[in-house]
Amino acid sequence: MLAILGVAAAIAIGFATTGTSPAPVATPVAPPAPSTSQLLAQWRDGGGLQHLTTISGDLTSVGEAASRYDVSGMMSACYSLQNDIESAQAFTPVPDVQVQSSWSAALASGARSAAYCVAGAQQLDPDLINMSTTEMNDMTSHLDDATARLNSINGI
Repeated sequence: MLAILGVAAAIAIGFATTGTSPAPVATPVAPPAPSTSQLLAQWRDGGGLQHLTTISGDLTSVGEAASRYDVSGMMSACYSLQNDIESAQAFTPVPDVQVQSSWSAALASGARSAAYCVAGAQQLDPDLINMSTTEMNDMTSHLDDATARLNSINGI
């Protein structure tokens, strides 16, 4: 933009001092579209990382409560996980088709895991807790896929 203004100023000055019409100026070229890495950084910094961090914290809380056999704590952590996944699902999609596919699948598995976890804790049902664990493992697998794609985009 500054370059365009500079060209316009130079043309105006040239016209004023010479009294002649300036030569035609080429139409400015639009700046290049942001790279995938730049778009991903914008998504991350615009709230994507916060969703990931919050969900990661929820998963840690679920695991800690489960390891203590704290049914009430587990139910609370699963409710938090459920709410935070819903918030992440409503957030702007990841600006890379492959990463978004993995992220979306991870959130879907996480939502099922949280629902099974809440029901399992409420009913003290080990089968529902096992189903929650299976879905949580699927969520982790999808997150690993997303991470691998992000690393390949960033040359890691």
